[in-house]
Amino acid sequence: MNFSSRSCATTRRRRASPSTGATSSPRSQAARTFARATPSTSGDLHAYGGEFPEFLSGYSHARALDYLADVARLEWACHESSLAADAGGFDFEALARVPPQRAAAIRFTLAPAVRLVASPHPVVSIWEANQPGRDGTPRTTTGAEHALVWRADGEVRVERLGEGEWGALAAFARGATLAEASGCLGADAAAFLGDGLARHVRDGIVAAFAAPGEAM
Repeated sequence: MNFSSRSCATTRRRRASPSTGATSSPRSQAARTFARATPSTSGDLHAYGGEFPEFLSGYSHARALDYLADVARLEWACHESSLAADAGGFDFEALARVPPQRAAAIRFTLAPAVRLVASPHPVVSIWEANQPGRDGTPRTTTGAEHALVWRADGEVRVERLGEGEWGALAAFARGATLAEASGCLGADAAAFLGDGLARHVRDGIVAAFAAPGEAM
């Protein structure tokens, strides 16, 4: 089965115009209907299209494509990531000064370009299937997927995460402490605290932190 979807790069080139999978008639029609019903109110075209996923979720002609609204959310996340500010450098020296007994109260901050998208549909698989060199056939057509979107070396990247790891990053985004975020991980907590968190810092996904008692 072919699941047509636009890539993040195309999203950026078209300034996030709402045309998720422009080759599909229901989606093309949805984009035209959305444009007529929701004209831009900003002089910044980069800001136009954020309501399109919600529009798709209620669009009667796309009911058979129940994954479509969430793919549009992922593509909008890519668009926002491409335009977000750069993160500052992570302060490893300051982190080393936090006493080990207080580490659980650290609050980590995600980079401005990070976006998190969860869906009951395989949105990452659909997105991957429509990248250059692919034929539009996803690795799976069923099941929930959790997407991490971030920017590295000027390019937007999309990664499929396990539910627990995604939940921990989402908890960081809400201002949770390390201990609170670890509660999302269950049996995977040790692996995340060992290698997973270090990888997210190295990749620029976790960009800063507030020590216990400091404001975010």
